[in-house]
Amino acid sequence: MFNEKFDKRANIQISLSWLFMIIIGTFFLYIAYNIIGTYSENEETKYYIEVKSALSNVLLKAGKSTGYEENYIQPLDTFFKDSRVEIICNNGLPLLSINEKIDDNVDFLKNIPTFMTVIEEGDVSFTYLAVENFRTPFKVTNMMAIISKKNLIVFDSNSEITKLLSKKFSDSAYRNSLSLSQLDFSSVSSSSYNDLIREKDIQSIMFVSDYDSSTLGLMLDELNVDSYHLQFIGDSDEFMSGKLIYTDRYDEKFEYDFIDYREQVFDSKPLSMPTMAVFSNPTTFECGQNLVIESTQSIFEFYENKVEYLISVSEFTQVCSNDVWSNVGNGVYQVEKYEELRDEIVNGKEYIMNNKFNNSKNLYIIIEKIQELSQGLSDDSCEMIY
Repeated sequence: MFNEKFDKRANIQISLSWLFMIIIGTFFLYIAYNIIGTYSENEETKYYIEVKSALSNVLLKAGKSTGYEENYIQPLDTFFKDSRVEIICNNGLPLLSINEKIDDNVDFLKNIPTFMTVIEEGDVSFTYLAVENFRTPFKVTNMMAIISKKNLIVFDSNSEITKLLSKKFSDSAYRNSLSLSQLDFSSVSSSSYNDLIREKDIQSIMFVSDYDSSTLGLMLDELNVDSYHLQFIGDSDEFMSGKLIYTDRYDEKFEYDFIDYREQVFDSKPLSMPTMAVFSNPTTFECGQNLVIESTQSIFEFYENKVEYLISVSEFTQVCSNDVWSNVGNGVYQVEKYEELRDEIVNGKEYIMNNKFNNSKNLYIIIEKIQELSQGLSDDSCEMIY
């Protein structure tokens, strides 16, 4: 009898011991799990901050360059390693997404027009930063695009825009840094491109053509990556102004007007805004171009104030050549020249306020007139405004 009670008590104690050990073990497993989870979360946050900081430094440095010839492309460091990076446009606000972690407080996206499709890198970086400047006719801003060799660009061999962009790309570092091809769009097939996607780990495809050129011989939704058909309508053979139309894989269309001012057709690197469109998806392009439009309006206001100052000065002070000052009514002629320029700048500013870049041919005419009047100041050795 006594032995039976003892055996029962011993069994209960053993059961309680095992239960206690299970509870303690579970507790330590829970602690270890949280430590590992917190460490992983901290490492992910640390990586995100480092990438954001590095990208911000690169773009801000490029964005502060001055002059007319800062069109270039350069490799980025490996801080996109094993990452998926996008710029998401949400109600006009650009958001940075790194591995699906979204940040709406990225300073460089608010200050520098930045364009891209999607970047998804592995162990090796194929990512580049492309820089184009934008003028109207004075320098407005630099535009940046983040692009990878995994972003395939396909030009239609029957399109006029292809001739211009191919010349631009072949005469620059773009030819070695990007994945480019050119073919007859009517001959393309989805199966060959899906094979290429698997072979080269392509992340996006941008098909580029004129609006009225040959029809794209495949359906975008047949491709296994993000894909777009970008078509251009030019107001002139040089595409200095016009429209660009994206069609996405869901057959949804996005239409934007653009201007691309050049004193001559190929004075430096033409087609800056169309190039940014080729490097971008439609919604990100919209965010970037809206920032360009805001910057353009601000620049017009700046030069309006500057020319107003020169008007006030030129009435009584010589700001042009001695011949102009001595032979043409002293300050009267100077004032007239600056007032004419001021009126055209105000005209441009108000046009952008009311129309943005819509009906871009009309805006381009205003910009050309501003350049013509500025050239007149230069011919008379007057104080220039830009």
